Amino acid sequence: MGTVFEGWFGAFKVEEIPSTFQAIADDWANTFKGKRQKIIDNLSRVINSEEDYLSKIVDRSNKEYESYINPNREDKDDIMIKRKVKMALGKNDYFTNRESAFQEGGDFEKGIDQAKDKFYENVLRILICTGDKDKAWSAIPKVRYALLGKDDLLSEVLDSKDSVTGTPQRYFKASIVRNILPAVISVCNRGLYVAVMADEAGMTQSEIEAIVAKYNSKLAEFNALIDDALDPNNSKIEIAFNSSLNRWCVHIVEATP
Repeated sequence: MGTVFEGWFGAFKVEEIPSTFQAIADDWANTFKGKRQKIIDNLSRVINSEEDYLSKIVDRSNKEYESYINPNREDKDDIMIKRKVKMALGKNDYFTNRESAFQEGGDFEKGIDQAKDKFYENVLRILICTGDKDKAWSAIPKVRYALLGKDDLLSEVLDSKDSVTGTPQRYFKASIVRNILPAVISVCNRGLYVAVMADEAGMTQSEIEAIVAKYNSKLAEFNALIDDALDPNNSKIEIAFNSSLNRWCVHIVEATP
């Protein structure tokens, strides 16, 4: 009968990320700071004396460090002696600095504040493809709805990053869809992420297509499990560029025999 559904689900561009996403970094920092007392309590319980410091930090650390030194080095013993002495001498500094670091407003909290921007930068790369259900949706959750044939839920979250025609049907056989879907979504997510990052890096469309080819090959393999109501030869899931949307997308085509 031909194509019954076609969907292009686009990722955010960096400049399109809503300012509300910044709250994710704020929540991370506040949550981490809220564990300050629990962390110092646990540290104090495990490392409660100089003996604990020497046996649980110094000795274990030195054994691990020694395994990385070329055993044939002539100065191996000198290196280890210096390290053992320095670490043993550091026991007083460890306890003094630990207590001050975990005071309210101390180095622990300052370190979190300094790391917050880097955390946000890293998580932003994930949000570009997944979005946040409480703030703004991106491609991947919509792909899941489409592959499950949940048109009512999908229609509620579509926006200008997407293009849809027809009504989605369940893509995979009912008996295995719940088991196979996480693997399919994972490949879609990884492939779209790579495409978006390569695009941001200034790579050409043909260069990016060559990169995502391996993800598309993997997605094509999943067609062996396609629902009997769909045509495996004319249905597909792929990472592709949509010139009308001017963005990389997860592209789904559902066709019937």
